[in-house]
Amino acid sequence: MAIIDGVPGLEVQILVDGEPLIEYDDEDEPGVHDGSGRKTISKFVEARSGAEFVIKCSFDAVNPYKTNDLQIAVYIDGKYMDDRVLYARQIQAPYISRLSGHRYRTGSQFFQRKFSFSELSIVENHNQKPTDDLVLKLKQTGLISVRICRIVVEGERVHGFQEKSLDSVGEISEKALKGRALSHAVSLKPKQSIEKVLLLKVQHIDSEHKPLLAYDFKYLSEERLRGLCIIPRSASPVPLEDRDVSTLSMEELRELARRQQEKIATQHIKTEIKRERADDDGVEIGEIRPVKRRIMEAIDLTDD
Repeated sequence: MAIIDGVPGLEVQILVDGEPLIEYDDEDEPGVHDGSGRKTISKFVEARSGAEFVIKCSFDAVNPYKTNDLQIAVYIDGKYMDDRVLYARQIQAPYISRLSGHRYRTGSQFFQRKFSFSELSIVENHNQKPTDDLVLKLKQTGLISVRICRIVVEGERVHGFQEKSLDSVGEISEKALKGRALSHAVSLKPKQSIEKVLLLKVQHIDSEHKPLLAYDFKYLSEERLRGLCIIPRSASPVPLEDRDVSTLSMEELRELARRQQEKIATQHIKTEIKRERADDDGVEIGEIRPVKRRIMEAIDLTDD
């Protein structure tokens, strides 16, 4: 879970299938606390092709921002996609907010397109020179940014809430990446109807471009994460035979029993082979051949 030092009671996570993704420290950007009070944190997470994800923001009762209304804004690959407005009264007690997709309105109907990871099509050779737009888009790709600002809610609004898109970059060359370790982008699933969303007009205390808190998640495939040594190399696993039986799962116990049965069967076969070879020699296994001792008789060669 991403927790900013000095900001207790507030954490942000990326969930896939209801479980939080493992987070790895970003050594290049461990966190920023500048003079304006702005705080940021950056983590790496693993992107799995086709997996839908949810952004979970958890507020504990001890969070230090209970006196202000807050806006949670989500930017994906450099583009604003959705937000949530939380009234100060909502976060006096533990509160959880989830953002699972881009919501928008068409006429009087509201829709949502869920977030998912999609693998980039990267080729080694590509004769076409990358455009400036592609270079800029790739520069922003690979980042989920959650920005939290203090706001003042001024009332409801009527206009806005248009549909946005995350355009596919198509086939790209290694040259266009300019050395950046990218593997995935975020795409939007087909639209689904949702209930009406209350639209609010807000006044920002913190700028959207300079939020009070920023939680950045850089997403890459497991292969890319290992290539960058972000995921540490796993130590060689301890053989099941050498582990304490009480620590084994049911599946591991079944596997251990299977190995032992296999070992016993192999030993039995070897014993049978040895017995057959011994029978061919006319000697049974376990038979002890008597040792013949030669008795040397002393002969006296002297005359009486």
